[in-house]
Amino acid sequence: MASALIWGNLLGVAAYVVILITGFAVSHGSNPVQNHTAAAFVASMLVLLPPSMTMFYFIGTGKQLKEEIARRKLSADYVREIASFKRRTSGIITGSMLLYVISYLSGGAADTGKLLPAAASPWIHLGLSVVTLFALGISAVRQISAIGDNVRLILRVADDSTSHETT
Repeated sequence: MASALIWGNLLGVAAYVVILITGFAVSHGSNPVQNHTAAAFVASMLVLLPPSMTMFYFIGTGKQLKEEIARRKLSADYVREIASFKRRTSGIITGSMLLYVISYLSGGAADTGKLLPAAASPWIHLGLSVVTLFALGISAVRQISAIGDNVRLILRVADDSTSHETT
């Protein structure tokens, strides 16, 4: 599961880069806006699903680890470590997904010229898109780091549980 989340997050960032490239092609007249819109729609699943699943992954593994720690009467340091994974990732995951949605919606405003001044709309959409790319990149790096730390913690708890059983 951990490796699927890592690859999913990387794929989501790559999909977002493709959206940016198709958007630049639209602005230069070499790509119809429908292609950019379709790519953005498909990429939405790749961009939004892995971070959401990562949050649920931390909730699920955290619950299982806490139960094992309580059952085996292991160190409370493990529980604090579990909480640190959520603190490191929850804010940036939520923020990057929210930025993606706002960027997506600003694209519709840029295309139709509604809601925002027609001349400013594409620039606002571009600015939001660039900020979103950085947020998604930071989010992916933090998620990958926290997933790796979480896997190592699971192995340490399992090892500690085994050593408590044999004594």
